[in-house]
Amino acid sequence: MSALVARALAVQLQVHEPEVFFQAGVLQDIGQLVLEKSDPDLYADILRRTKSHEKLVTEETNVLGFDHAQVGAHLLKRWGISEKLCQAVRCSHHAQPQRDDGIGQLDNCVYLSRNLAEFWLSVDGGKVDIRAVAQETEALLGLTPEDFHQTQARIAEWIPQYADMFDVSLNSPGILAALLQRSDECELLLPASIETAEPLSQPLTRPRPVMHQNTAPRPSGPPDLLDERHLLAILKHEFEAARLGGWPLSVCRLSLDTLKEVRERQGGEACEKMQWDAAQYIRNQLRPTDFVSSAPKNGIALVLPGTGADNAEVVTERLRIGSPGLPQNTRFSIGVFTYVEDSPDGCGIEGVRDLLAAADRANYVARVMGGNRTFRYRCV
Repeated sequence: MSALVARALAVQLQVHEPEVFFQAGVLQDIGQLVLEKSDPDLYADILRRTKSHEKLVTEETNVLGFDHAQVGAHLLKRWGISEKLCQAVRCSHHAQPQRDDGIGQLDNCVYLSRNLAEFWLSVDGGKVDIRAVAQETEALLGLTPEDFHQTQARIAEWIPQYADMFDVSLNSPGILAALLQRSDECELLLPASIETAEPLSQPLTRPRPVMHQNTAPRPSGPPDLLDERHLLAILKHEFEAARLGGWPLSVCRLSLDTLKEVRERQGGEACEKMQWDAAQYIRNQLRPTDFVSSAPKNGIALVLPGTGADNAEVVTERLRIGSPGLPQNTRFSIGVFTYVEDSPDGCGIEGVRDLLAAADRANYVARVMGGNRTFRYRCV
């Protein structure tokens, strides 16, 4: 896995020979095999006393006077392997300053690959602080958060291919989708909780690819907002993907609490314009892989592929409480429903109209409770 990650970082950096990075990732822990073969009992005892790679390196140094990275580099040098690969293995436990010859990139990609590999091998991210890894990646390699996101998406795409190639069992597509969502939303995109959310000041424009090919039909007009017909077509596609892949799909229905007042004072045309402007504003705050529709009779609908219920609530609350691009008195009632999480055993959800009906029920409850709030519908 470290080799795959190192190669993904190299591709994002657009280096000339990304396969060299893959080779370095494969070889970085070869010293462990040497130590295990040299004294199996002693090394097994060292492994038993350590629960992390960092502690393993420390224990190796304390007991043996050197660590497995140094052993691996020495072995590779004796085999006549190139010095840059030996250097990458030797330095795999420590970040290196950048050098004009670009070798620092190789060293740091191998160094960074370990934590990212641990993240992707777990089912929930493990103990990896993905935000800290992203920041370190930017500091060492100059990759922006956008670059980091693209690298993570590439890794998620490659994992099934490499699992087949090497005949190993890795995480399922559903878990990969959840990990990508966590990396993108929880660590890089969204705040930790609704209570600490800051009002939106910049559009949330980082793309987040879903774990399937999106071939849903698009409207021929302006691409930003969908009409009801195209909403149903896209939602049908996303529902099928979520059902087969086992990842969440959140559907939200938003209504403007002040529409009735605007209609009475200014007429239906002003009412429709207000809703359209609000929908366009929301569209600009979401990711390109999300979908927004606006229909005069049905209000505004959001389709958030791969987004769990908790994160969907965070998104809608941020939209509700932080709308600097809309008139000051704009208030939303929002209903949220998440397929899979909020529908145990299917709960009668058999198609897209069932999804929309659940979101509509949640929206109705939000309005009955006084409006200007988010309500999440759960099947029981």
